[in-house]
Amino acid sequence: MKKDYDKEIIEMIGKRGFYPILKMIKENNKSILSDMLNIVGHGTALDRREELLELGLICVEREKIGRRTYTFYKLTPKGEKVLELLEELIKILKEEGRT
Repeated sequence: MKKDYDKEIIEMIGKRGFYPILKMIKENNKSILSDMLNIVGHGTALDRREELLELGLICVEREKIGRRTYTFYKLTPKGEKVLELLEELIKILKEEGRT
């Protein structure tokens, strides 16, 4: 059975940390899990990370720096588009005095 990812994205928009995490990843170009922990609590960060990965809004990129390998999270093109549309919606609501 095919999952309805569009519906899941709509449902996720209101979840704690969804927008701030996407925005932070875009602003930093890529982020590590501890960056997410600076925005939301541990459980929320882990939940959002898994949901964003499953929905294809972020992807994993591993990079070796020195002797250590780091796991970075980057926005996918789909994640960039979702963030762009969400920011447009927020702008419209602010103009109408709703936020």
